[in-house]
Amino acid sequence: MPKLNLEFYKEDIEYDTSVTKQEEDDIIQYINKYKENEYKKIFETDIRVPVFVNLSDIRNNIINWYTFKSNSDVLEIGGNFGSITGELCKKCKSVTSIEFIKIRAEAICKRHEDKENLEVICGKLEDISFDKKYDYITIFGIAEYADIVFGSLNKLIEYAKSLLNEGGIILIAIDNKFGVKYLAGATNGVNDMPYSNLTGNYSNGYRTYGKHELENIFKNNKFSNYKFYYPLPDYKLTNVIYSDDYLPDENDSKVMYNIYYHENENILFSELNLIKELIRNREFESFSNSFLIEVNSDNSNNNVFIGFNNIRKDEYRLITKLTKEDAVKIVFNDKSINHLTNIARNISKLKELGFNTIEIFREDNIKSNFINSPTFDKQLIKILNKEGRNNFLSAIDSWYKYVKSKFIEINKDNNIFEKFNIKVPEQLLNDMTIIKEGYIDLIFQNVFVDNEEYIIFDQEWYEENIPLEFILYRSIYNLFFHNKSIEKVITKVEVYEYYDILKYIEVFESLERKWQINLSNNNIIKFYSSTYKRISSLKEMNLDFKKILLEKEEVIDEIAIKNKELEVENKNLNDKLNFMLNSRTWKYTKIFRK
Repeated sequence: MPKLNLEFYKEDIEYDTSVTKQEEDDIIQYINKYKENEYKKIFETDIRVPVFVNLSDIRNNIINWYTFKSNSDVLEIGGNFGSITGELCKKCKSVTSIEFIKIRAEAICKRHEDKENLEVICGKLEDISFDKKYDYITIFGIAEYADIVFGSLNKLIEYAKSLLNEGGIILIAIDNKFGVKYLAGATNGVNDMPYSNLTGNYSNGYRTYGKHELENIFKNNKFSNYKFYYPLPDYKLTNVIYSDDYLPDENDSKVMYNIYYHENENILFSELNLIKELIRNREFESFSNSFLIEVNSDNSNNNVFIGFNNIRKDEYRLITKLTKEDAVKIVFNDKSINHLTNIARNISKLKELGFNTIEIFREDNIKSNFINSPTFDKQLIKILNKEGRNNFLSAIDSWYKYVKSKFIEINKDNNIFEKFNIKVPEQLLNDMTIIKEGYIDLIFQNVFVDNEEYIIFDQEWYEENIPLEFILYRSIYNLFFHNKSIEKVITKVEVYEYYDILKYIEVFESLERKWQINLSNNNIIKFYSSTYKRISSLKEMNLDFKKILLEKEEVIDEIAIKNKELEVENKNLNDKLNFMLNSRTWKYTKIFRK
């Protein structure tokens, strides 16, 4: 059992404006009701952003890849609801978690009741006496509220420094004042006005910082070594993490991260479109939504990029870590060990088929040497832009001919469409090339070309009895999906037509959709789908405005028609009047009218 220390507790510090009191009560009720490995049951009925953010295991992504020194002692400033506390307990010898609200401190202990190496202290930092110093100090989800809990972020960093062992490291996760989500209209969730932080109007004690401001704080505290990471969409529900040693380019498919917004936010535009423009102009670091900073870094942690598979079912989730020397895939949890084993089997079989692969399976991971050159999809874009359409198609021809040479066509009676209950017209099926070994990830972005030799990697998936044309379809689709700009030179449909696969698109799309559903966690998809819809608020406002205009135009048209009718009627009356005035009867009766 964890130790709950209330020795220094006097009163709560109400700091967290990202949740309402009702949401806080609901989250604590869930913690008291369910064990942590049962939280998925919660998301079947409750996918509110604060609930998902604080209880989903995706929250651990910000730290589950990080290598802590052995037998390390960790001080967690700001335990919150214990979202990453358990992960710290798994990786380190001891964890001391400081929380400022009593019911949350109690909830952390309940959530991690199986952790013997955890002590939770509730109280104000200035009141707490520590009997030791720490190898790591984490400040996650509390740096934005430093003004409330300790006067300022500068003072909080100074305080943390005083508790560090020699060579100790401070890890900070904080939202970026100039993050693209804030430019699009996002807030911190509760009672906050859009753009308030951007203009220096720090409401409710919530304050964010730009990269330059943070660097000045570190320098003020005499820290000369610090390393910035850039988690997307942010540090709370991290999907990918970049670093200064591995920044995205505009055609990087990993930039298409899963976005989410709070219920009360009005989002004006897609942040994904803006982030791509910023990347193109080399401004990514300044406008990334969040920062993870390793302060007093000793450079022993040489990871440059980390990727996750958030929307997959647990049995398919992996973590990909890139360093300057190699790339490593590790399991996300015990459930995904079989998936890693299956990938190892794929690698072995592909080598037997004559493919050149760079990955090696080891006991608990899959490792490959890091190749510092663009993948085939990026080479294709370069060829298209510099050498034109013909050379672009010729490069695809060479690759497709190479892939076809490795497989043998089999009888069409057994095919993948039957597995997924997809009806395919007989003529279409007869035109397809069915192959037994269906390595459907043989797509452009998983291929390097070195001295005209194809080197493949990241071959996670295998399905038997697939059309060879389906591999081609997936390659073309992914190329265009992640690189919209190439449509200006050649369209996706033109490429489909060139390879005579346009006739298959409907059944291929159905197959892809059903296959993806089979791999995906429905609750997580539901969460992202529901929050993504909030981006359409401006569009809906625009449509409503257009509707009003149309209604007004209809009224104006009705008035115009009525006015026209009145004009005609008036003309008729004038004609009648003139006829009367000029008539003999009118002249003869003039004396009587007088």
